[in-house]
Order: sequence, then structure tokens, then C-alpha cells
Amino acid sequence: MSAVTWQRTPDRRTWRAANGDTVLTVSKLSSGMFRADVEGPGGTARSPEFRTQLAAQGWAGTRAGGCQVNGEKVARVLAGLAVAVAVVAGIVSFTHIEALALAHGYALGTARLLPVSVDGLIVAASLSCLTEARARGGASRWSRAGLALGIMATLAANVAVGAHFGIIGMLVHAWPAVAFIMASEILLRMIRATGTVPSAGGAAGTVAEPEPAVPGEVARVVPPVPPSVPLVIPAAVPVPVDGVPAVPGKRARTVASGRTPAARQQAPEKVFAAELAAGELPSLRAIKERMHVGTDRARVIHAGLASLVQEAPPKAAL
Repeated sequence: MSAVTWQRTPDRRTWRAANGDTVLTVSKLSSGMFRADVEGPGGTARSPEFRTQLAAQGWAGTRAGGCQVNGEKVARVLAGLAVAVAVVAGIVSFTHIEALALAHGYALGTARLLPVSVDGLIVAASLSCLTEARARGGASRWSRAGLALGIMATLAANVAVGAHFGIIGMLVHAWPAVAFIMASEILLRMIRATGTVPSAGGAAGTVAEPEPAVPGEVARVVPPVPPSVPLVIPAAVPVPVDGVPAVPGKRARTVASGRTPAARQQAPEKVFAAELAAGELPSLRAIKERMHVGTDRARVIHAGLASLVQEAPPKAAL
């Protein structure tokens, strides 16, 4: 993906850039959030809402490369394949778990509900992990535990059905569960990477139009950090947890140098102000550690920081 140069429009609420035949637009909504639109030969894509302009620009820059190879059509085909595999494998796994339940004393009605509770737990936990990763940069322990428990339960049930046929029978009966898990995970990763739900028969899921600007509203502009001002971070500052103020005598979470949950609430250009002032681009590992985000979100932030580094004027010779 080639870096792009962003230009701010006179209304000071929209930024535009071009990458070949692809037009990138970032708009500030009346809620204070930012949204990106990418229009190219492969179609139009719209991002979810981001808290910072930099994150929206990074998302648009990442999507711009896919539009040149008709990425929307490719995404729809891959999504259709993943859905088809997941449906077929889920049906076969359903019959296996139903047969196991009937063989161990379940009535027909409850035996048909048991597979829904097993494979449905995998889907619910995966969606929960996806939502939490977008909102907080990582999944909770409950979501991960539910996903692991569902995977173990469906594998154990399918293997138990094929146990009478030996090792090969167990492997054959376990395959539908494996295929269902893998196809579901691939589909969820596609959704997480694109920010929209791709459809096998049409364009990506539509998102409501941005809200109109409120008359008289003043845009909030974050001034850049001058290169001469060092970025000072306190060694340890107690912060409230989940809105509850810190209580004297109790152990409080602290803000360490660059490693704090509050870093996710700060704009990346503030966290890496020192590196940007020096014309350096932080690595993905540094972004993940200091912003406490996942790999996908770190790549979006990395792309946005790369555009800022390229736009920075060269330093005057001493």
C-alpha cells in the first residue's frame, strides 16, 4: 500500500486523499467521532466510527490497496465460501451431537436442542470476542473461556460418536466440528479486518449516513506537539478503575511509562509524539505494547502514523 497525502477541506470537518483511482474521505461526525469512506473501481466501503481522526485515516489507507484489485468482489466470494463450509459442517456436527444425545437417554426434542447449545456457544463467544476486540483491543476472560469450552465440547461429542469405528472413525467424525470452527473463525476475521459484514450476494453491509453537522458547532482540533517539547510521562499515577475513584489503602492500577490501559483512550499521535517529532515510525510491536491493542488495530494505527511521518516537513538544516 502506497502512502497517501491528506488534504483538509475548508469546512475543517473533512479530509480527502487520492491513491490512484481510489478516493479516500474521512469525515468528523456531530458526535465527535470519525468515519472513513473509500471509493474505487472495486466499489465503495465505509468504516465503523473511530474515536480519532488518525485511526479513521489508517483504516481508509489500509482499504485503499484492496480497491485496486476489486477487493469487494473477492471479499464477497470468500465470505460465501466460508458461510457455505460453516453451514454444511454445522449440519453434520448437529446430527452427530443429536445422535449422541439420543443414545444417552435424551428425548428427541431436547436432543435437537443440545447441538444448538454447543455450537451456538462457539458462535456467541466468537462474536463477543470480536466486539470486545473492537471496543477495548482485547477479549475478556469469559469470552475466551466460552469459546474454548464450546470448541472442546463439540470436538469431544463428535469424537465420541465415531469411537466405535476406531481411530479413523474418530478422526472422520471429528472433521465436521473442525471445519465448522475454522470456517466460523475465518468469517469473523474477515469481518474484523473490513469493519463490515460482507454478503455473498451483494455489496458489503450498509451503514447509516453520517449525521449532519450541528449549526454553530466548533470543530475540536488537537494542536500538534512541537518537536522541541519533550513528551513527559509520570512514573506512576493512580487512576480510577471502571469509574470508581481510587481508595486510600487499597491497591490501585498505575500509569507506567507508556504501558497503561488509559493509553487506548489517547490519540496515537500523542502517545508517539516523540517518535513523530524525530521523523521515526514506531514498530508494530511498540504500538501493541504502548497502546494495548491487538495486531489488526496496531496495523491500522501504524498506517496512519506512516502517513503523518511522510507529511511531516523536512527539518531545516542547522
